[in-house]
Amino acid sequence: MNKIVWRFTVLSLLLFCLSGNIVESAEYNGQDIDGYYYADAYSYSTHKYYSVDLEIYGMDFCITFSNGSSVYGYLDDDVIDDPTDIPGTDSRGIYWSFSIDL
Repeated sequence: MNKIVWRFTVLSLLLFCLSGNIVESAEYNGQDIDGYYYADAYSYSTHKYYSVDLEIYGMDFCITFSNGSSVYGYLDDDVIDDPTDIPGTDSRGIYWSFSIDL
């Protein structure tokens, strides 16, 4: 392998590794809120509240309902002002509001 190809490969791998460490996380009071929560979730589609297990990772979430079904989506805001009103949008385009205890 010539020097140019080797340098390009090393530089590409370095950039790839570093880019994976730059993940935006939702924060409340300066602390990221990644983790598992028991939450109340309000669906703007059905206009109902659901008791769910909520996993937040970065700006993404996963809702797991009591019947075992899951819905994935993303949080709408990276700074959480009120942990009892966390807005998100699921993969189907349905808006949600989550309430968690922090």
